[in-house]
Amino acid sequence: MRRALLAFASLTALAACDGAPEANVSANEIGTEHGTAAEAPAGISNATVRLPAVAGRPGAAYFTFRNEGEARVLTSVSSDKAERAEIHESKMEDGVMRMGKLESLAIPAGETVTLASGGTHIMLFGLDPALKAGDTVALDLKFEDGTAMRAEAKAQTVAGDAGSHNVH
Repeated sequence: MRRALLAFASLTALAACDGAPEANVSANEIGTEHGTAAEAPAGISNATVRLPAVAGRPGAAYFTFRNEGEARVLTSVSSDKAERAEIHESKMEDGVMRMGKLESLAIPAGETVTLASGGTHIMLFGLDPALKAGDTVALDLKFEDGTAMRAEAKAQTVAGDAGSHNVH
């Protein structure tokens, strides 16, 4: 029984890490830099927030970060629609999928880093319960060098539709 409960809990926690389709962000919604300008452009696309299936549970944010400049380190993410946000990574260890908090995320020069279900992502705790699929959620990213970016993410369910709320 205990194994069945642990398996169910693990599957429930990973349900949002299932590759649901992501909405594209239009060119005028691509993340923009604020603060000390980086030497070369960076951008965010395909930003989505996966809503929790159960009220009070965390959601998750996913996006693609294109870094055409020097190496950067993402140190924090925040949103006015969440009490707190954390950078997390899911990875397989000893045959078990585990998720843990990261203090920062290195984004190599000239690289594109994708935050996606089943890998690196942003956990959103205390999401506004009024959020529904189709709503826009602002994500504010801060970097080690003092720069910041804002991305507009589309809220969606695990299925990517405008229906019920879903799990991270």
